[in-house]
Amino acid sequence: MVNVVAGVLTIASDPNDDAVQVSGDSATSTSFIVKGLSGTKVNGMSGPQRFSGVINGITSMFSDGKDFFSFSDSNKAGLAGNLLVDMGIGSDEVDLGQGGVHDYGGSNVVTKVNGDCKLDPW
Repeated sequence: MVNVVAGVLTIASDPNDDAVQVSGDSATSTSFIVKGLSGTKVNGMSGPQRFSGVINGITSMFSDGKDFFSFSDSNKAGLAGNLLVDMGIGSDEVDLGQGGVHDYGGSNVVTKVNGDCKLDPW
């Protein structure tokens, strides 16, 4: 389940193996695209979905299973608020800051978080 509540983009997975990619919108710092990978669906849909009004950060909570979370944001303003990633129990992987070519040079997106960044492996 993915939604925006009180300005926080919240991602909650099920006990299965899940893979989610979150990408910032280069046009606005308050919109993010969430895409399921490797068969993972976002809110029951297989295509990417745009979520707006993200002004207080991102919280991602995974359950059991072999999970993958990727976050990149090519917007120069960066993520407003905190980034919290709780991967739950299992053999998990987190990828922060890798992305395609963007308009201000280089081949890697530099992820800027305007708050705390906490990765919780438990």
